Parts: sequence; structure tokens; C-alpha cells
Amino acid sequence: MNHSIEKNEQYVLITLDEIRFGETVAAPLEKVFVTLYREGFTNMILDLESVETINEDALSLIRKITKVCRNEGGLFVVVSIDDDLLDTIDGAKIPELVMLSTIDEAIDVVLMNDTNDDFPEEDDDEYFANQELE
Repeated sequence: MNHSIEKNEQYVLITLDEIRFGETVAAPLEKVFVTLYREGFTNMILDLESVETINEDALSLIRKITKVCRNEGGLFVVVSIDDDLLDTIDGAKIPELVMLSTIDEAIDVVLMNDTNDDFPEEDDDEYFANQELE
């Protein structure tokens, strides 16, 4: 499996340099994701610019990673400009998966998600009810 990893404080970017994203790529890529998760990364961006085809093994991995990242308050973002590939991924109906066309957009979404996590939700009325105004 050909890939590169770029680590940042807030996220990790994995660029997959394969034409086919199937079983022979999904299995070793899962090990990469497990290692990154154990290192504390919950915001992950997967760049599929080189990928032309994707199968059920890859979709299953994307589903699993999305769930793990969301359960930990992070995001999993898939990046591709290939409409057919994005349609295939979208057809898998993966809850809360973010799909974007550029890495810059993906980074912005991850950073915005982290910023939003730093503030209480609007329905956290209890938090504000206990605060005194000066």
C-alpha cells in the first residue's frame, strides 16, 4: 500500500496513492488508522485524489473510522474531486461522514469542529444559569 502521513497537532492527513481502494489496501490502512488513533488522533483526513475505484471493504473501513472519530468528538473527512467515487461513498449512507473536494476545506472543517467543541452547547442552560453577570 502506497500512502503518506502528515501529522499536525489538530489532525492527521493520510494521502492514499493507490488507484484501487479495496481489500488489499483496506486491511493495511486499518492498521495505520489504529496506530494513529492510539497516538491520540481523532481528527483524520483521508485524501483519495489518486483513487479511481472503491469496494465494500474500503467502505466498511470508512464507516468504522467515521464512527470511532465521532465517538471521540473528532471528525473523519474524505477528500476527492472524483464525482463517481464520491457518489459511491455517498451511496453507502455512512452516518456523519464528511466528504469534501479539497484538503484545505477538510482542514478548515476539522479546525471549526475543534473550535465548536471548546464552547458549551446552546442547550447547556444549566451552565449559564449558574453564572453570575457582573
